[in-house]
Amino acid sequence: MSASVSPIERALHRAAMYRLCGAALAYPGPGRLAAIATLAERVATSARGELRTLVGSLARVAREADEPAVAADYVSLFDGATRCAPYEGAYGPPRMGGKSALLADIAAFYVAFGLEPSHGQADAEDHIASELELMSALALKEAWARAESHHERAEISESASSAFLGDHLARWAPSFVEALQALSAEPYYAAVAALLGAWVAADAADLGVRAATIPRTPADPAEAEAFGCPMAPEPAD
Repeated sequence: MSASVSPIERALHRAAMYRLCGAALAYPGPGRLAAIATLAERVATSARGELRTLVGSLARVAREADEPAVAADYVSLFDGATRCAPYEGAYGPPRMGGKSALLADIAAFYVAFGLEPSHGQADAEDHIASELELMSALALKEAWARAESHHERAEISESASSAFLGDHLARWAPSFVEALQALSAEPYYAAVAALLGAWVAADAADLGVRAATIPRTPADPAEAEAFGCPMAPEPAD
């Protein structure tokens, strides 16, 4: 954002952007797309450059989208076989301690700031929408602390945002975005993916966060072999 923007305005804008991206990736029930369009139109007023264009595009596409078609695409992408895995645990090499260690690390951020995932399902801590909501909440806490002149609390919240981006969201979001762009049948999710990818990259750069992108973990041994062997044939459609 512009250097003329105050730290409070910057934090509030970050909170709004993450809230928009997280809400856009929740299940599109009745009225959801209209709410996303309204939120995007509000967020666009404080966005700049490419991000303003992308937020405006999401608002327009959400207004024009067919709700049942978007809901069907959501199920096809994220439910069942999860063609486009919305969980961090599906990306990158196996971690020491497995997924339980990953979830414990993510949960520590929620606990430290008095938060909990909003999804009513097991292992929701590493869901893309939950991680985006966490980033939004951290930015809101930073904005409040700065408004109340609690400088140490503000620094803690901003540091937590940087740490979570570097250790988690900025590492796997690019691969998630790439999969979403390739697999989605609806312009709505193409617009969401474009915004999410650009926003996470912009926020990481603004916070000075550098994170190596990790790919989707192969779902089965056959897929793993195809990924691991440079001489392997291209998978058939």
